[in-house]
This record gives sequence, C-alpha cells and structure tokens, in this order.
Amino acid sequence: MQGTRARLFQLLEDLGRPATTAELAELLGLNRNGVRAHLERMARAGLVERRKRRGGRGRPADLWQRSGGARGELPPPTAYRALVVALGRALPADPRTVAAVEAEGRRVGETAAADSLQPGRAAYLASLAALGFQPEVVEERPSLLRVRMANCPYREAALANGKLICSFHRGLSEGLLRTSCPGGRLRSLLPASPTAGGCLLEVETAEAGP
Repeated sequence: MQGTRARLFQLLEDLGRPATTAELAELLGLNRNGVRAHLERMARAGLVERRKRRGGRGRPADLWQRSGGARGELPPPTAYRALVVALGRALPADPRTVAAVEAEGRRVGETAAADSLQPGRAAYLASLAALGFQPEVVEERPSLLRVRMANCPYREAALANGKLICSFHRGLSEGLLRTSCPGGRLRSLLPASPTAGGCLLEVETAEAGP
C-alpha cells in the first residue's frame, strides 16, 4: 500500500468509525481532491467501503470506512511497478491493443474525475493533479486550454512501451474531460520524455477562458 493510502487506512482504523473525505483530508493535512482519488482507488481494491451520509441539506457526503475483510497489518505490496513494466513490454502495440488500452483509459478517467468542484476547467485540472500529472497551464484563452504535464506518473511503463501508455493517457484525458468538463474535447496530446515530463495537452472547452 502506498504511503498516502497506508496513512488513510491506518487513520480509518484508529478512528474506528466512518469519516468524510473532508475530515480525513483535514486530519492528514492533504488536498481533499487528492484524498478522494486515493480513497476511490482503495475502494476498487476492496480496502475501504463508501456510503452516503443521510439527512441534512445539500448533496449527501461520502462516508468512508475500512472494509470488513481488509487487513492493514499485511506487508505492503512492492511488485506493482515491476508488474506494470513487464506487462508494458509484453503487450503488443498493434492497433487493436492500442484501441483497447485507450478505451480503458477513457473508462478510468470518467470514474477518476474530481467531483467536489463545479464542473469546468478547474475541476479538470484538479483531476489531473490528483492523478499525479502536476499540470501547468501554459496558455488559456476563450474555448482553448493548453496544459503541460510536469510529471509522468507512468514513467517506467512508458519507457517500456511508450505507444501503449500514451494511448492510455490520451483515453484517460478524454474520460476526465467528459466528467469534469462536459462539452470539452481533447484536440491533441503531444508526448514528451517520460523521465523529464512535459507532455502537452491541448483542450477545447465549452467554458470560455479569461
């Protein structure tokens, strides 16, 4: 379990009760959108469970708690990176595989978009940040947004199979747009060195810039 997720898991164990995303983020001194992204990944892995808090006004808040069968005392897994690199080398970069990987990236992006912000450019950028891309806006004008990715969270896999991983990134970006910035369209994705970062996204948005 990675550092932040291990801290979240331990905090939920120490609390001994369900807690909201906002409460967990405040207790750990972390960004709420980033904490939500980690919790959602933990939920998909079966480590935590989510339910809605009933009562009160406004949108029901998410409540998180440890899954009944989850065990925090197990040694943390360490082979994910090696596994991803091995799969990247083994998978062929033919058109059918590339299309399937891009479609899966799109599906992941649709579920990973930050949902605590009003849909728009800010929500899109927050989603990219929560996934570890360290987005930097290099140009913003009406209906156009150009963003530089200062970090590649998939660098090892990209070095093993750049075509496949860039296809996943393209699908991921499109999926994030669908949810966080409705009406947006990915105009282009210009890859850069995985080790240095710098991939450039050009996005058309229905939301006018300054």
